[in-house]
Amino acid sequence: TATSSVEDLVKPEWVAPGAIICDISKPSNVHPYMRQLRPDVLVIDGGVVAVPGRPSLGWNFGFEPGLAYACMAETMMLALEHHYTDMSLGADLRLDNMLYLRQLAAKHGFELAQLRSFDKPLSEEEWQQVVEARSRVINSSKAVANCR
Repeated sequence: TATSSVEDLVKPEWVAPGAIICDISKPSNVHPYMRQLRPDVLVIDGGVVAVPGRPSLGWNFGFEPGLAYACMAETMMLALEHHYTDMSLGADLRLDNMLYLRQLAAKHGFELAQLRSFDKPLSEEEWQQVVEARSRVINSSKAVANCR
């Protein structure tokens, strides 16, 4: 999802069994109760980047030091290259621009941050809980389909 809505736009009953949702919206489009109501669904916070050297950026967006939103990292990378035009404004995304940004990220040491869910790093234990819940739901869905 990618909006700036303050509403929870993704309802648990609308989500397919075992779904993986990448929510890049701020505020989030998925309410944290999704985790309790649908343990088979993995909600990943998209758009979080580890900045090289892990500096403090001078403000708190709720991340650990050295993490930034992807839009901020894009601006930093373009500034490092003295490239002062936008590359990803609105919905007009061009593949060649995205490939260029990926090259800049590699050149300057920007990386995707550890997987996060609802503004917190996703632990190995939480990952395993989702994997097990997804397996149960998907296997039970297959069993029901085979009975038809």
